[in-house]
Amino acid sequence: YSLRLKPYIERFSRGDTEMMLKMDTPFIAVDYNSYLYALRERIIQAAGVVGASDVDVDRLRDRNSKLKAAINAHLWDEADGFYYDADPRDMKRSEIKCIAGFAPLYAGIADNEQAEKLLGHLTNPSEFGTRYPCPSISMDMPEVDPSLPTYGGDSIITSGIWFTVEGLIRYGYDDLAAKYILSAIEMVTKGGPNSAYSYNSVTGECNLDRHTLASQSVILTDLICKYIIGLNPIMGCGVEVKPLALPFSTIESFSFGPYRYHDKTISVKWSKRSGYQLSATMENQQS
Repeated sequence: YSLRLKPYIERFSRGDTEMMLKMDTPFIAVDYNSYLYALRERIIQAAGVVGASDVDVDRLRDRNSKLKAAINAHLWDEADGFYYDADPRDMKRSEIKCIAGFAPLYAGIADNEQAEKLLGHLTNPSEFGTRYPCPSISMDMPEVDPSLPTYGGDSIITSGIWFTVEGLIRYGYDDLAAKYILSAIEMVTKGGPNSAYSYNSVTGECNLDRHTLASQSVILTDLICKYIIGLNPIMGCGVEVKPLALPFSTIESFSFGPYRYHDKTISVKWSKRSGYQLSATMENQQS
């Protein structure tokens, strides 16, 4: 279905379920290169935690330095203020504005000025600022159709909402991230809970058969646990408490737990009347 692939498929036809099988040209994807950068950063961090001396962190840092420079040199369009995919044959950037262009926020590749320009696209109602968060294709692109799943203009829980929210939080845009999380919850619970991956970014309707058993529910639950419940595990078996998106307008109260985290038992309660309460029990002592 993906309009993102249009520049790389000679016989492209919108809505053809076999388009990926007809792709003529491998392309340089801005999101996958950003994910590679982020993965190396995680490996470096993990090596430090576990003391893995056999991991060549200097080499990983050097490769990431070169990758970051290449992404900004070849995939960033200064005039548009946006990151695009590119054709490896001539390094020509795609003209399709897609949600993958925000992946450098997730990885920390963009500088603050680039982040501000990206935010302008994300919040523009004519581009990515739809009623429900993070359409896969900008609304001003030709042939965009938010009822088409997977980069047709739909809202995708994975590459759309999760990565974009994490990128916004990384750069300090907490209010917009909170708004997106609550809007995503509203979207996936319209007419009852649903765990599909593709939704109409304008109407919020599911683009697939409704179902409730899929990994998408885990992905959204991760955002709920971290930014509504507010529990963020940190190094050393601790937990940072940072609720961003308390649902003032949607529910009266919630409770979470008790659940076990290392040697602690943690519970969270919240209500409009009493506010946010966290309790942690450790070795028979309450704190």
